[in-house]
Amino acid sequence: QIWPAYYPRTGWEAFTFAFTRSNTQVRETERLTLNKTYDRLFVDDPQPGGLIFSLAEGQPGNGGVIRIRGLSSNVKTVQREGLPMDAVAAPAGSQARKQSPAGAAAEMARTDVKNQENSDTLISPPAIAIRKNFNETAFFFPELKTDSSDNVEFSFTMPEAVTRWKWITLAHTKDLAFATGEKSVVTQKQLMVQPNATRFVRQGDRIDFSGKIVNLTDSEMTGQVELQLIDPTTNQSVDGWFQNVFPNQFFTAAPHQSTAVSFSILIPAQYDKALTYRMIARSNNISDGEEGLLPVLSNRTLVTEALQLPVRGTGVKAFTFDKLLKSGESETLTTQSLTVEYT
Repeated sequence: QIWPAYYPRTGWEAFTFAFTRSNTQVRETERLTLNKTYDRLFVDDPQPGGLIFSLAEGQPGNGGVIRIRGLSSNVKTVQREGLPMDAVAAPAGSQARKQSPAGAAAEMARTDVKNQENSDTLISPPAIAIRKNFNETAFFFPELKTDSSDNVEFSFTMPEAVTRWKWITLAHTKDLAFATGEKSVVTQKQLMVQPNATRFVRQGDRIDFSGKIVNLTDSEMTGQVELQLIDPTTNQSVDGWFQNVFPNQFFTAAPHQSTAVSFSILIPAQYDKALTYRMIARSNNISDGEEGLLPVLSNRTLVTEALQLPVRGTGVKAFTFDKLLKSGESETLTTQSLTVEYT
């Protein structure tokens, strides 16, 4: 008796080792999934019949069957959970090559690595360009000269804000004749995320960090939007500290329409520095992200207490700083510093 079985008996049968059978019956109330591990499955079998392996799972009558005909067979048929798979036949006139267990394992490892590389190449998402440059002035060139055809050519890098820009030009000649022109330029993307961050927050505040997802395509867009909270001094995530428990949300935006999103966060009472936020939206192969800085102000007031220490002549005098001694009785008061000055 080797393994308990769901059936009256379970057996292994092959030309390379003896027939083994278990007559232990598992009770109806003790049905469990049996986990069996073997050192090797494919063996160098000198017989043409090879190895036949049958597996039954679950309750009687509901098991799947895996059947592998010998290593020298030209046709391999695999059936699992009642779903047949196509037979793979060897080319005409060819013979199957025997392989040792170590060689087979190495070949399987190489195949797994190759499949993993192909999988990473196929499903790796495109890199998301996080917009950070929101300068209000795109460029300023005070001295540009025309060429022989009265044309002016220059290049510049546009800030990453998605907005409407005012383009103003001023031209003049040597005799002070001048002309001005004004146009507008719009910077936009097919999918745009626009966080609506407040000017600042205070310690202990609970806020709904809102944003807007804009779809400028001609079809409905469905995807995910994510809010990341980062400590700029360590570049580490502080989502858990700020109770950002739902950092990912789904959104659906109609063509040429926008939709609102909101994230509930709590500002920790002990956090007293700036906070970096990133809002990222993805839909198929289109994405957009924006990063900004949110000041976190203390909700405490700095109070300075002073005690005069008048000393005349020689001698020893004792001074008692009563407010400092009683500061431990307060649940909200904390000591910042203690300074002694004398002249």
